[in-house]
Amino acid sequence: MQQRCVDALRSEDWVDDEVLLYLLRNILTQRLFPHASVLIVDSIVLTLLIDSPDLAARNKKRPATSVEVTLRQCTADFAAALEGDSLLLLPLHCKGHWSLLVYRPSWSQWYCFDSMGTYHRARVEACLEALDRLKLVPATEETRVYFYDDMPRQPQSFECARYVLFYAFVLLKNYTDGEMREDARGFVRRLEREIPRVCEANRPAFEQQLLNVMG
Repeated sequence: MQQRCVDALRSEDWVDDEVLLYLLRNILTQRLFPHASVLIVDSIVLTLLIDSPDLAARNKKRPATSVEVTLRQCTADFAAALEGDSLLLLPLHCKGHWSLLVYRPSWSQWYCFDSMGTYHRARVEACLEALDRLKLVPATEETRVYFYDDMPRQPQSFECARYVLFYAFVLLKNYTDGEMREDARGFVRRLEREIPRVCEANRPAFEQQLLNVMG
């Protein structure tokens, strides 16, 4: 799997869901930022939660399928992350495009970083409805989703997953678990300034850093 990631980063090609998830979980959160309390949610699980709501109400008289077992584990992971006030990173995939949805319980707000502006607005709203319906992240009157139109835009059609990786990298670099003194808006305002400032200059260097970590 690691070699697949190396090949994907070195090529000018699409980064698929398996490569993206491996880089987020195994490289960013385990090797580059191992002390941050972060939950990376599998995009395939999110797709199932959004598009297959009947899976949440399975017939208990029959054995659970592998998909249902995965969803059950996802529910447990969500519960633990919310209780510990972890940072949740949810890479969303729809219509051939990736974006990054971010949430932290103490913030009570969602933030979407998308290299095509608000392209995923409907998908984000569907995701939040699914999480609320399944009582994973219940919505409240204060719940809002913030989209950032001034995020750096991808120049090539295949680069959206690479931008998700870079958004996650800058976010984690600026996020110190248990020591963050800023409120949500203060933190995200800093990201709004930081991501455009460093994106085009540092994104190739960031991808090279991932390659160096993987040897």
